[in-house]
Amino acid sequence: MKTLLSLLMFVLLLSSLMAQGTPGLTFAAPWPDDGTLVVSRGTATGHIVVPATYEGKTVTQVGSMAFGDVSVLSVTLPNTITTIAGGAFFGASAMLYVNLPLSVVTVQASAFEGCDVLTIYAEAESQPAGWTSHNPLNRPVIYDYVNAVLQPSGLEAAYAFTHVELTWTAPDSPWTFSYFKVYRDNELIGDDITGTSFEDTTFIYGIDYEYYVTAYYSDLAVESGPSNIVEYRLEGILPTILRDFGALNVRGAGIRVYWTTELEINLLGYRIHRNEINDIGSAISVTKGFIEARNLSSNEYYSYLDREIVNSREYFYWLEALEIDGSSEVFGPVIIVSNIEIEPQIEINETFVLSVYPNPLIENTIANFDISVKNDETAHLRIFNIRGQLIKEFTEIPTGHHSIKWDGRDTRNRQVSSGIYFYQLSSPSYFRVDRMVIVK
Repeated sequence: MKTLLSLLMFVLLLSSLMAQGTPGLTFAAPWPDDGTLVVSRGTATGHIVVPATYEGKTVTQVGSMAFGDVSVLSVTLPNTITTIAGGAFFGASAMLYVNLPLSVVTVQASAFEGCDVLTIYAEAESQPAGWTSHNPLNRPVIYDYVNAVLQPSGLEAAYAFTHVELTWTAPDSPWTFSYFKVYRDNELIGDDITGTSFEDTTFIYGIDYEYYVTAYYSDLAVESGPSNIVEYRLEGILPTILRDFGALNVRGAGIRVYWTTELEINLLGYRIHRNEINDIGSAISVTKGFIEARNLSSNEYYSYLDREIVNSREYFYWLEALEIDGSSEVFGPVIIVSNIEIEPQIEINETFVLSVYPNPLIENTIANFDISVKNDETAHLRIFNIRGQLIKEFTEIPTGHHSIKWDGRDTRNRQVSSGIYFYQLSSPSYFRVDRMVIVK
């Protein structure tokens, strides 16, 4: 009677150690119980993902006949599995693939017997000693699969006016990737990318870069090896694209020459030349040196106030763009009759953001917002953090061209941290939201 009672208690204890896990998986405690779990049986068909833990316990083994004679197509094992018992997948004749993480140090005899169409993907670079030599793997084994089959391929880079356009091909892998990561010079510049393209808007012209892409697999908890590496350098492109070039009278001050660029590449700066006749050859330079270029790929607004003029005279102005290599390009002329005793003659027909620089902005430096506000309008400039909280605002900005400076402090005069921010310019006729980045 005592023996029968002991046997009954043992059966009840064994039953209490069994646990139904994710659908189609059953777990049990090993013998002796070391606080971990064994996959004791898999009954589901299709693609099975074994969890790393269940009810707070780590899953470390695939038990004998766990998937024996089961019509499973694939099994994804976590990097907590150390042992695959003999006959674990015996007779799983429909199984196409299984992964063996680096954590798997023991594969016992006949673990994959009868798996007729199976391909084994091993994270190890070669067969570990703990995989028994008489174990009839008898199926293709792809070692170092993280670098062999998981990574993207066909990475290409091309110039796309405001950014470097990167495109690639998704990996032909048995596992479904979760997202891509993009690296430039071994630094992560793009994360959680679900498509097969990326725009790098933070490049600098004339700099050599190396790009590569990886894929991240959530089920495997692994990041793939790198794609092919692409070296890219932006050069041989027009140094500047001029959007606007003009002049206006400033009452009691002089003539303001202004220009807006859509693109600047390898520019040293600008000179302004003036003459009273249409002849640049005899014109004089009024800038006393040059105005330094910002070399950004966004709209940039510049201006220069020429105070050395005589009222009621006709003037011709030219803009010379100086390249780093010593060459230059000349625009103009614009013609204006000086009349500095009256209000500015030019009408501003639209409100818009001319430029935001520098972007990215280094902490504890000044951000410049060059904006133009339409006649008879006022505008508002607001800055928000990534959570949509208002950080700073500049209100009732009147008609005209303005350069608004932000010192990186919020409405309570606290320095904001590095990260992604959004600026919003709004007026009765205009609304724009765009991104800026603050870096350490």
